[in-house]
Amino acid sequence: MTIENQVAPTAPTQATPVNETNISQNTAPTTPSFDFNSFFPEDIRKDADYERLSKNFPKDLSAIAKDYYHKNKHFGKARDVVEAELKAQVSEPASFKAEDYQINLPEGYSIEDNIVNTAKTKALELGIKPEVAQQFLNSIFEADRTQEIELERQAYEANKQSLENIKKEWGFDYERRADIAEKTLMNYVSPDEMENIHKLPLDQKVLLSKIMDKVASKVSEGSIGNNLKPIVAKSPEETFNDILKDKTHPYHRGDTKAVNEIFEMLKKPYL
Repeated sequence: MTIENQVAPTAPTQATPVNETNISQNTAPTTPSFDFNSFFPEDIRKDADYERLSKNFPKDLSAIAKDYYHKNKHFGKARDVVEAELKAQVSEPASFKAEDYQINLPEGYSIEDNIVNTAKTKALELGIKPEVAQQFLNSIFEADRTQEIELERQAYEANKQSLENIKKEWGFDYERRADIAEKTLMNYVSPDEMENIHKLPLDQKVLLSKIMDKVASKVSEGSIGNNLKPIVAKSPEETFNDILKDKTHPYHRGDTKAVNEIFEMLKKPYL
């Protein structure tokens, strides 16, 4: 085979130049737009502010991404600042003074000063804020007051029931037997003791009247010692009449102590 008969090698075909500008224009990613409102349920779309707020909703995914980024960037910084401030407040040592603790008691409520002072000292020692200490003590005062009211109610019910029982037991003879019971009692106690008896709870005074009623009955029957003093003491009413006649008595000058003493004297054990 001659050289002339050999097939000459074919040169490679060169590719047609491509316009890069056209490629970039034809292949650039596009972000489809969509109806952002469709993501919200019906009850939110009916909200009065929805129409106003929806005007600023992002229109495509790119806008959503930007909005998300900027909001997190902004609020992230704000969150870090607030968190740092809170940590600083928590770690900051409390510095309160004794006069910062002004404990206010509920109206009509009383408590011993030493208890309040002890609470103030302990709150200062523990670094408790004055307003927190007040709130804590308020809860204690309220619980104590509630218990006090309940005890008063129970005492009232007990007194009421005792008085009803003795009136029912003595019937129409109630007033006479009550007077005799008091006169009998006055034979065996001093005026000071009688004053303390008047301060007893009503149910206890009723019980004492019933005892004195039985003592008076035994004395009249002679079934107990004959050496007991006869019942000759004046009744409170008789004593009060004597005071009314005695114009020199402090009662007539409006002396508070005298008036209170007469008031206590006239109170029968069952009143």
